[in-house]
Amino acid sequence: MALFDDVRNLAEQAQRSLEQGAQQVQERLDDLRRRRRFNELARQLGRAVYQAREHDRENSAEVAWLCGQMAAVEAEIAAAAAKASPGPGAGGPNRPLPPPDRGYTLDDVDG
Repeated sequence: MALFDDVRNLAEQAQRSLEQGAQQVQERLDDLRRRRRFNELARQLGRAVYQAREHDRENSAEVAWLCGQMAAVEAEIAAAAAKASPGPGAGGPNRPLPPPDRGYTLDDVDG
């Protein structure tokens, strides 16, 4: 029976590891979705500002709405990073990705 207990314990450990791995993958996917949403809003903001300047079009309400949406997504990213951040002095593969730097990314290039 000791062999059976050892096998059962190993199976339980494997199950816990799989569940933790699945949760980490889901958190990273959620983070990626938030970052892509932020980038898409930034593209829309750039288009709105460009159209306003090139076509002398007033669209301050659209720009304000886009900025508000970007701020909300940025707050979600920061909250998720704070929730996922390890304790002081800890690091490793589970640390969150840095917040967006509001610069260009490879997602900004259509090609």
